[in-house]
Amino acid sequence: MATSGWAFGVAISGEYAYVADYTAGLAIIHVADPQHPQLVGSYDLAELNYAYDVAVSGDYAYLAYDTSGLRVVSVSNPASPQEVGFVDTPGNALSVTVSGSYAYVADRFAGVRVIDVSAPAAPFEAGFYDTPDTAEQVSLDNGYLYVADSSYLSGRGGLRILSIANPIAPVLLGFYDTLGVSTGVAAAGGQAYLADGWADLYVLDYW
Repeated sequence: MATSGWAFGVAISGEYAYVADYTAGLAIIHVADPQHPQLVGSYDLAELNYAYDVAVSGDYAYLAYDTSGLRVVSVSNPASPQEVGFVDTPGNALSVTVSGSYAYVADRFAGVRVIDVSAPAAPFEAGFYDTPDTAEQVSLDNGYLYVADSSYLSGRGGLRILSIANPIAPVLLGFYDTLGVSTGVAAAGGQAYLADGWADLYVLDYW
């Protein structure tokens, strides 16, 4: 189905798809019948910049909102989502993933920001990891954070693997430099899939 903005990111929880819809904020789509998706709710933060990504945990959606940081939206009633809190990160929030009480935000030139969301109405930055280039996207798997880190200026990119055993102080465990500009990553089951611009897709084993 068509959304009112540009669909940049999506998260699935239960019978709903949550879409980061760029200029149109958040769209919530009922997908219990995949052949007939239905828009049930939306939340447009019109005065802000662009919604690039979304993660959902429990009754809350977490939106990576460019220069407007991380926005926390209650989706307990999918037909009437409401913002309950936010953190204005120092960079450009491009991607977000959530584990337990923490949200991890790829904040472009400001690296990875760790946001304590244990109180959704009062989130705060609890830590960070300054990647060498620009943090474009994050993915979690088995207690590790995978970061697509790239630089359009230098034309270089790669994967950074961080331990979040101490969530507020991520530690670099390893990296893999690539030929292109790394803009996307997904990690699962011992492999990381890295979108590397003109250099195509890398599949990396990390066990």
